[in-house]
Amino acid sequence: MQVVPIFINFLATETLRIDNGRIEKFCYALKESSSGRVVSNGGGWQSHDLALDTPELQELFRAITEKLNELHRYFNFTPSMRQSIDEAWVNISKKGNFMAISYVRP
Repeated sequence: MQVVPIFINFLATETLRIDNGRIEKFCYALKESSSGRVVSNGGGWQSHDLALDTPELQELFRAITEKLNELHRYFNFTPSMRQSIDEAWVNISKKGNFMAISYVRP
């Protein structure tokens, strides 16, 4: 019998050194100014897609991109492969709210 692993997973964790307070303030202000949308959220609030050049999110996006690049090097991906942030939105949930995991965005 030959056994070949086909579903190899990994978990990478990191603590980002960013201004979470600024991001949190932005998210709650966004919630106050918009009724949001209902997509996969059971309760809670979800924003519409955000512009990727939103100033309040640049520090976060830079930090994520830096960590993605580290993973790129760790796994020795070919230089022609690139990862990027293509969409962003905000979820604000309270106890008992949830996001459906079976939803697939078109």
